[in-house]
Amino acid sequence: MAKIQIKRTTSSNAPSALDFGELAYSNATNRLYIGKNDGSVRPFAITDFGKAETDINMDNNVITNVGTPSNSGDAINKSYLEQQIANIALGNTWRDPVRLASISNIAISNQLTSLDSTTLNNNDRVLLKDQTNAGENGIYVYNSGTQLLSRATEVDTLLEINKSTVLVTSGTNFNSQYQMSVNDVNGNLNTEFIIVTKIGGNGYTVGNGLLNINTALTVDVNTDSIVIVNNKLQIKGHNIQGVPLVSPTVDGDPAIYQALNLANSNAVQNTLPINRGGTGGNTASNARTALGLGINVDVQGYSTRLAQIAGLNAVVGNILIHDGNSWILATVLDGGTY
Repeated sequence: MAKIQIKRTTSSNAPSALDFGELAYSNATNRLYIGKNDGSVRPFAITDFGKAETDINMDNNVITNVGTPSNSGDAINKSYLEQQIANIALGNTWRDPVRLASISNIAISNQLTSLDSTTLNNNDRVLLKDQTNAGENGIYVYNSGTQLLSRATEVDTLLEINKSTVLVTSGTNFNSQYQMSVNDVNGNLNTEFIIVTKIGGNGYTVGNGLLNINTALTVDVNTDSIVIVNNKLQIKGHNIQGVPLVSPTVDGDPAIYQALNLANSNAVQNTLPINRGGTGGNTASNARTALGLGINVDVQGYSTRLAQIAGLNAVVGNILIHDGNSWILATVLDGGTY
């Protein structure tokens, strides 16, 4: 049978150059070389392919993009190592994550099928943190057959529980980190208080005016007055242009769109200037002055005689005369005698 052999050597020297895609092998270094398109040579240790049969010499290079370890034999990255060192300095012990955490007390001896409004699966790890008897707090494992919880074996003593830290991966407390502590690790399990404290993460308590939808917080808007437009919270406009949003008569009630009552002293402050359609004054006298309508200067002052004349009903051809007592309308102008 014919064989095709690539370039090879027993020397430890790398080839000085290879054509693009050309292969070479050094028996001395157990390295495979491949030519790059720029004429340079890219070396590969044979251990790059599959399971290593000997120690790998990184030749002062680094391994990058190492994920978070999950098994005892996994490599670890720098940030994970630094976090573990910090935890050791604080006396913390990170436990395997729990899927859910309680939000209120539960009857631990009763069968259950859900926690935090979420259906439980077999072997789900959960954190009880709100027990009326704080000695019952801790990490548990769910058995779907019995529908009961039992303490996780790695944290079933007070010594193991003390300063244990755990991450919640789902539910209301999603991504929250909690630490457990006890006053006396030599006390009795289930009676010695186990204090569970939130120490970090994105967990939250949903307050008034907010909704929790699939672990996402959103504003519980009243579409009659408040809306969300382009991810911004805005006051909803009225369908009639110009109608103002007015505060209610009862403190705490929502504001409503309605006509503004100008007779309400709280609705108007200061004076409306003339150039905005006002009088420029807060009294009749000030308004006349601002408008340039001084009595007996710019306008005639009130006169009973003028008022009497104004009250007459005009008739074509009649003459306005004074009869010695009042102004009247006459049909004849009497010149008198001499």
